[in-house]
Formats: sequence, C-alpha cells, structure tokens
Amino acid sequence: MKKKNDKDYFLIYFILASYMVSFDIFLVLRLGGFSFRLAQVLLAVPIVFLIANVIKKGEFKPFLSYIPLLSWFLFIVLFIPHTTYLLRNINYAIWMLFNIFLVFATVQYVDTKIKVMKLIKTYLYSYLFVGSWGIIQFILSLVGIHPLLATQWWPNGLVRVSGFSYEPSYYATYMLIGWAFVMYLKVKKSKLFKQRILNIMVGVITISIILSSSRMGIALLGIWMFGYFVIFIGYFLKGRVHLEYLKPVLLFGVGIVLMILVILMDSSGKYDFLLAGTGLHGTASHSLDDRSSGFEDTLTVFKESPFVGRSLGGVAPAIGGLHNVVVTSQEQAKPFEGSSIFAEVLAASGIFGFLPFALYIMSLVITPLKLAKRVQDREAKNILVGMTVALIAELIILQFNQNISRLYFWYHIALLSATYSVYRKEYLLKKKRLKYELKEKLVS
Repeated sequence: MKKKNDKDYFLIYFILASYMVSFDIFLVLRLGGFSFRLAQVLLAVPIVFLIANVIKKGEFKPFLSYIPLLSWFLFIVLFIPHTTYLLRNINYAIWMLFNIFLVFATVQYVDTKIKVMKLIKTYLYSYLFVGSWGIIQFILSLVGIHPLLATQWWPNGLVRVSGFSYEPSYYATYMLIGWAFVMYLKVKKSKLFKQRILNIMVGVITISIILSSSRMGIALLGIWMFGYFVIFIGYFLKGRVHLEYLKPVLLFGVGIVLMILVILMDSSGKYDFLLAGTGLHGTASHSLDDRSSGFEDTLTVFKESPFVGRSLGGVAPAIGGLHNVVVTSQEQAKPFEGSSIFAEVLAASGIFGFLPFALYIMSLVITPLKLAKRVQDREAKNILVGMTVALIAELIILQFNQNISRLYFWYHIALLSATYSVYRKEYLLKKKRLKYELKEKLVS
C-alpha cells in the first residue's frame, strides 16, 4: 500500500463502517459471550495505520477536550479490579479504549472540508439505508413473510421493527441520531442535500422509528417536535413566520393524535398492544418499571461505593449483588445492566472520575456551538450545529436505555470531533489572515 494512497483506502473503511455501526445481530462474531462487530474490525484498520503514522512522525492533532476524556478513562482502568467478574471489566475497558482510539484516528484522518463533506453525506445516507430496511421488515410481516433479522413481534403477527439491532428500543436509539441531524438540516434548508432528498430522509427515518414502536423513541420525537414548535412561536411573537419549523410539527402531531384516538376510541382493546409496557389505557407498565428499577439499582451501587467505582463492566455484576446473585458470566450479567448512561458512568467512575467525564460531555456540546457562531460558511454552521443537536438528542435517550460504550455513539462523537477540528483550523487561518491584512493596511 503506497503512502500516497493510504488515506483514499481509509475513506472506504470509514464509509463501510458508517453503514454497519448499528449491526448488533448481523455480521457479528461472538466469542466467549462477547461480541465483535464487523464495523469495529473495519475501523481497526485505519486506526492502527493512523496511530502508527503518528508514532512515526512524532506529531498529532489533539482532538476536542481529550484531556478530560483520558482522565476519565484512567479512573475506569484503575477500578477494573473492583468486581466479581474481572474479565467483563477488562473487556469493557478495551472496548472503551477502542472508542477513544476511533475518535483520535478520525481526527487525524479528516483534515479537509472535502473529507468532512464526503463522510457526513455517507453518514446520513447510512441512516436512510437502515431506516429503509426497517420499513421493509414491517412490510414483509404485513404480507405474512417472516422478515430477516426480526427479533420481536406483536400478537397480531406484525413485526416490531429493529433493523440490524438487538431490539426495537436499540434501533430507535440509534436512528434518533440521524433523525435529529437530518431534521435540523431540513428546517435550516441546508444545501448539503437537495430538499427532496432531505424530505425522503426525514420521512423514512421518522416512519421507521414509529414502526419500531419504541416508546422512548417516539416520545423523543415528540419532545423534539415540541422544541421546534416553541422556536416557531418565538419567531412568530417577533413578527416573523418560519413555516419550516411548523410543517414537520403539524405532520407529526396529526399522525400521533390520530393513532392515540384510534386506540382510545376502540373499546375492544384490539390496538392496546401499541401501548404495552407504558401503563396507559389499562396496559402493563413493565417497560417503565424495568427502566425505573434499573436506574435506582445503578444509583444504589454508586451510593455503596461513591469514591471507588466499579469500572464500566462491573456495574451489572454489582447490581446482581444487590439481588444476591454472584455474577461470573456474561449471561448472568445481562439481566442486571443499568439503564442510564450518566448513572452508569457515575457508578463505574466514582464521584471524582465522573467530573472529567461530565466536563468532556459539556465540551462536546458547548464548544462546537461556539465555533458555529463564528464561522462564516453557512454549511459549516449547519453541520456543526446539526451534529451537536443530534448528540444532545442521543444523550437524552441514552438516559433510559443501553450503555456508554455503544459504537455508533462514539462514531458520531468521532465525526463531530473531526468536523470541529477542520472548521476550527479554517476559522483560525482566516482570522490570522484578516489580522495580517488589517496590519498591512495600517502600515501602508
């Protein structure tokens, strides 16, 4: 492989990985109860080469707020022995280290606006791909065909859309990133894609999340839509009418209201399965109860050892201990996994380890938004804000499901960090050039 063409090959690896970061049950290698995804294998290639290149040259581009991130990870490593299931803690620490290397390598590789555009476009098309597959799953079940990779079904034979994920809630959690990003580009009338393409993306991703019947996914869509409605009202009160904020809200609102009316007006209970797990309309509330108990158990683990954390893989075994179960295998750990990533990190890191993590997350949200206010390029603004908005949406839903180590979560962070690095460099160069030009004018 020639050095001149290395980065061209790396682009292929990143593009392929973009489409596979949500693959939990497809193209996955399972060894000893642990899973290795093809996306991780693909990304490992550019990561190894890029890190080797940095070591050889002895210079690297620091990524956004890397000191707090590495400080937090140090606590995770220090607390590895504090568990009944050491192998799980080691595995989760390695998984987290891989995610950090991913952020680092992506920032090293993405060094131009052209690469930013290529990767961002590919990234968003990947959500269209996964969303389309989810809709195909539903359509197949509608005509009586058992769709490939389906994991859950309703009593009436219809599939709960899950794409390539473990289950519908995981699917909706992943898809929410693309939805929030694309929705922002749409309301801002971004030129990154034609409006027709953006409309298709928004439609496909929205429908796929609704068909997943994930309550948290649909709830987050509603909350986000309400936020756009508030923005519309704010502009309206100032005497400006921005219908781009109102149109998607109305479409989504009408659809949800119609669905709720159908459920509530049907006395036979034929459609009550759509509310299963919420406790509404006389249905069981197991879904909400499970998340609530998982959150409480995670906080209890933290309270029992507030300064010495359990490390990332040790939270579940510690929760198992609360229920008098000595966890020594991955199968035993699964039922006791927590439900909120912030509570999980708190229990894993201890109070002092949680502080640099919180600082890192705040930096990821605040710093790109500050840069977006300064750059002149409209699409740069849209991408920076859109990716940050998507991150915020994901951080919210991750308080109710899954864990901090999810690959697609860190892939988004990696792209955001790389995008920030490129646009920050461009902004600083322009600022320096303007100062130089102003100085020249004053001298002359």
